[in-house]
Amino acid sequence: MEDIDRYIIEVIRVRRSVVLYSELFEHLSSVSVLSDKAGKAFSVIQRSMHDEILISLSRLFDTDCYEKNKQKFEYLSQRNIVQKYQASLTDKAKVHRDQTTGLKQEIDIQDYRNLKVAHNDKPILVSSDSSVKHGISSTKVLDLLDHSVQLMLCLKSSIANQTEVSVPVDLDNKLVGVGNELVAKLRKI
Repeated sequence: MEDIDRYIIEVIRVRRSVVLYSELFEHLSSVSVLSDKAGKAFSVIQRSMHDEILISLSRLFDTDCYEKNKQKFEYLSQRNIVQKYQASLTDKAKVHRDQTTGLKQEIDIQDYRNLKVAHNDKPILVSSDSSVKHGISSTKVLDLLDHSVQLMLCLKSSIANQTEVSVPVDLDNKLVGVGNELVAKLRKI
């Protein structure tokens, strides 16, 4: 079950990034403070966080594996973990699996190895607009990640035949308010 724990740790890391990104970059009041106080560094940080979140989401919900020198390397993705522990899927786990499948399709997360996600394509590289644009709602991404964690907890509970299981990360520490706190401190400068 180490793979489930590693997956949960990664989901929580990405979830925290989404919360921070949302607090820093999705509200006009915080964007104006960051633009005023951080200048050009603000846009670099925003773009870096944006790209890292998209690529991480793609990785978490990626396809099965890749081959190198006739050897297969499996990705640490929800898909692969669910397939590995298929026999342990409870009804509750299936609900979370179906929810993540629907949200992934709705959000339109591309596979990690998709060139448009993994690499900037020509229109992006030659564009004069450097602002980050996407139609992804932080709320939906957080729902996707929360359902994915719940799916993993259901699997872990089923495999261990226990109603409660331990996890290697604090699920309650979601970094809520950290971005807002930073903006408030910058306002005072």
